[in-house]
Amino acid sequence: MLGAIGSHMTDSLQWWMGSKFKEVMANLPIHVPVQTDADGISEHRTADDAFQIIGSLENGTTVTMELLTAARKAPNTWCLEIFGTDGTLVMLDDNQVLLSTGDTQLEKVELVTESHAPAEMPAIAARYYNGFHRALDALYETLVSGNKHPYLADFENGHTTQKVLDAVRLSAREGRKIKVE
Repeated sequence: MLGAIGSHMTDSLQWWMGSKFKEVMANLPIHVPVQTDADGISEHRTADDAFQIIGSLENGTTVTMELLTAARKAPNTWCLEIFGTDGTLVMLDDNQVLLSTGDTQLEKVELVTESHAPAEMPAIAARYYNGFHRALDALYETLVSGNKHPYLADFENGHTTQKVLDAVRLSAREGRKIKVE
């Protein structure tokens, strides 16, 4: 789960905060090491099915990230919360954003949907259609103009994110805080 979802979460946090990870302390458990299906066939799992990361960014931002996929019937698949001096941003799953500013309560933000997935597209793929569609538009704009669209990642973004993931894995293996270098 760290590579599949944690990579996007760490990359997004660095982008939103305008700062790179400085250090991390992490746990990468396997809560369900053996899964047996209805036919009695067992699958032995060696990859993490959850992660917990505590860390800080170079600008002083503190970060706590957690993802647990082994929980059954959880109300939300994932949750991202950002707390700052000017307010709070909460993202639930891939479809809800809540925002508070100042002393206001969290309020649901209406998300803009500009395009609809083709009807024949499977539901699991359709939920990512809008994000992917926008990325293709940004890539097209970059290719036509010759100037990189600010929403597109580049090799440096990927390398920076990989250094965070490497530090997280090392922290989980050694049970200590690791500087991201």
